[in-house]
Amino acid sequence: MPDRDPDCIARLPRDFESRGWAVPFTTEFLSYARLRRGADETLEYLVPGLAGGGETYVIPAGLLNDIGSLSVYDRSLLEALGETDALNPATIRALATKIAASGLAGAGPARTARTALSKASSDSLLIHIALIQMAVAQLGQGDSAIGLAELASPAGQDRAKAAIQSYADEKGATPNEIFSVLEVWARSIAAIGSPDRQVEGEILVLTGEIRAFRAALLAWLGPEPKMHAQMAQRIAAAAKETLAEALPQIAALDQMALDMRTTLSDWRRSRARLTRTVARIEAILDGWSRMVTRWRDVAESDRTDQREMVVKCALSLPVLPTALVRGRSEFWLSIRRNQIDWRNETAELATGGVSEKLREKFAGAALEFS
Repeated sequence: MPDRDPDCIARLPRDFESRGWAVPFTTEFLSYARLRRGADETLEYLVPGLAGGGETYVIPAGLLNDIGSLSVYDRSLLEALGETDALNPATIRALATKIAASGLAGAGPARTARTALSKASSDSLLIHIALIQMAVAQLGQGDSAIGLAELASPAGQDRAKAAIQSYADEKGATPNEIFSVLEVWARSIAAIGSPDRQVEGEILVLTGEIRAFRAALLAWLGPEPKMHAQMAQRIAAAAKETLAEALPQIAALDQMALDMRTTLSDWRRSRARLTRTVARIEAILDGWSRMVTRWRDVAESDRTDQREMVVKCALSLPVLPTALVRGRSEFWLSIRRNQIDWRNETAELATGGVSEKLREKFAGAALEFS
């Protein structure tokens, strides 16, 4: 079976940590860079296609700091990432958004980042209210139908607390303590959104964007040359497979909210499960945001620009690791084989416009196919 071919398995990352986390740099040759900790726990960046081959350069973070062509925003992000202990999509996204909001990436990105920060703050509040509404409906006594608008008022909050008083007594807690637990719950799933979908967090929004991206590629590929059509088709297939891994995890989060009595019966364990599930969803979808953004940037451009974008996305598809897909790895192995073939056919584009001088600077970096 192909899955047992050690040469093929070696071309799939073992786990998310060894695959590295996508970093939203603005400098072109770092557009698809990933960050991870090396064997000695130092930070290293995985930068694909610098020399036009199938290898990825494994570059110590300190070496990137010495490059004079990095944008001010990228330098600030490099510095911030070098000072954080937690490497994961949520941390990287938070740091990148904070730096962009300061204006270092330009006026447009600053507005976008500030809007995102404002929405994230309001989302947590609205999800908390939605969870209170669900708690009242599931755990309350008497007339338990309380609208969201009413719950946003002090009178509505008092009515909700009265509705769950009996449940709180049963748990040896107060309604305020139950509300505090629901607030923690809301913060835990803020990136996803509310179970009733009245609030969509950025990760849930991303799943919709990935669907739209997939549909756009399938509509686009018809008149394209064979290689570009194949690339678009495989990107679309990878998007489908990725969503097939992420969406059941989101459904599992929703189910926890649909059975609050069970979830709250062992809150410590449930809280850990919420955190773990959200982290897994973010890991599965990591790297797709920049794919979606790049397509959006060329959606109204001519087909030459769109082909170039499709090539770069195809060569840098976020391949899921063996630790997640296990016995379903054949699809991702086939993507790896495609990428090897494509890189041999598109060596010039794979360089990402990197100068010979810059490639010489990285000549001592380790290489791998990742």
